Amino acid sequence: PENILCTTFTRRAAREMCDRIRRRLACFEELSSHSRPEVLLKKLDESKHWITTFHAACHTILSDGLNNQGKPAISYLDGHYGDGFELIGRERRLRLVEELITNSNIHPQSVLNTINHWSVDLVSAVEAQNEADTDRELVAARVYQKLNRTKREKGLVDFFDLIHHTGQLIRSNSSFRRQIREQFQYVMIDEFQDTNPAQQLIVNKLTESDGRLYAVGDRKQAIYGWRGATTEMINNFGEFYPGSTSIDMSRNFRSTALIIFLANEVIDGFGNGRAELEPPSGTTHGLTYGESP
Repeated sequence: PENILCTTFTRRAAREMCDRIRRRLACFEELSSHSRPEVLLKKLDESKHWITTFHAACHTILSDGLNNQGKPAISYLDGHYGDGFELIGRERRLRLVEELITNSNIHPQSVLNTINHWSVDLVSAVEAQNEADTDRELVAARVYQKLNRTKREKGLVDFFDLIHHTGQLIRSNSSFRRQIREQFQYVMIDEFQDTNPAQQLIVNKLTESDGRLYAVGDRKQAIYGWRGATTEMINNFGEFYPGSTSIDMSRNFRSTALIIFLANEVIDGFGNGRAELEPPSGTTHGLTYGESP
């Protein structure tokens, strides 16, 4: 289990995946006289398994290191953080930005939104300052640089940093990249349509040599574009992973035919291409075009 990275976007979904695997292994153990399911179940319970959220996986990598490495990955970051850090939330991060802004006409949250987009695009503070096109971006870039310096001095890391630092390390540090590839031999990503460029780079670097990736997603359910997610990879999955196989799961068993019909009409109305959800076999929505429910 420790060689499989399985990530999703909420802790609840991660717990559900872990519980389902545990129940399936327990079922195999009852049906089979072979001892392997029992061994796997024991390893799942005892080892540091990696069925988790993207942020939690990166937090563990940065703070504790990989299973076979006692060195926390955060220590690779030019020695700024030593061997530990404190994870801070949204409110404290905003307060740090407010302390760095001296012009009362500048809205701290607007500055932070710009920094967030740079972070998920793996743009460093120096790069942001060089690429800034407007006065607002230039101010944000300067705050970005000061914010990073303040966090390093105080040993702080925020949730955007978890993904950003891991992405920077796997892109630029060959030793770390080799270790993390050896650790994660199989990768599964849930809700793939909601990954941002930094997360996509991490996935690419993990799987580019052998392609052991299983991605689950629906481009029509992408909801995190406002925080940097992009559907480029799921829309062009075959180009990024030549030779991959796509399995279309268009039949919906959770909703009634009427709800599926209306959902398809709404999706169609946004110009994202014709929706292809299908109701359970043998059911109809009972409506015709132009008819109100």
